[in-house]
Amino acid sequence: MHLCPMRAVNAGHIEKFIEHLQNLGRAVNTINSRIRAGRTYFNFCLRKGYIAANPFEGIQQLKKRHIVGATSSK
Repeated sequence: MHLCPMRAVNAGHIEKFIEHLQNLGRAVNTINSRIRAGRTYFNFCLRKGYIAANPFEGIQQLKKRHIVGATSSK
């Protein structure tokens, strides 16, 4: 991955980053934490006027898969 100026970051970059984390086998909770941290950071940058829009807008957190255990038919 390469670094780019903060103003050039877009949703495509974020989606590629999420895919990268998934390919590394990171847990859903870990990825969601990084999404929240990124959104918070870019909201700060938006309030300060460093950027015109938050690239995390519209990026959803990943949903956890719930595994149902074996059931008994007694």
